[in-house]
Amino acid sequence: MSETDQIERVGARLRALRMDRGATQEVAARAIGCSVSTLRRLEAGAVPQAKTAKAVGSFYGCRPSAIWAEDVLVDLQLETDDKNTPAPLVAAGGTTESHVTAPDDTQL
Repeated sequence: MSETDQIERVGARLRALRMDRGATQEVAARAIGCSVSTLRRLEAGAVPQAKTAKAVGSFYGCRPSAIWAEDVLVDLQLETDDKNTPAPLVAAGGTTESHVTAPDDTQL
């Protein structure tokens, strides 16, 4: 699989997770603690900072390794088997109740 295919696959996986939750990019970004433009870059396949990867995994209720390849997580110095807390619920109307702590630095 080419690097371009891998990038497209990660972006598609993130979009699918967000859409499965019925969340807009705005709602997901707010819950994750990043800007909408950062979320758009992630959905285009950009590699996040470690704190952002953890927050994304927490929001979607999965480990970062379910989204990003193990070699990316090793580069971010994240454990590939760390467990995240339960994901927030997206209520009707697009509001969220979130326990996610926003990362200190939301830039990629």
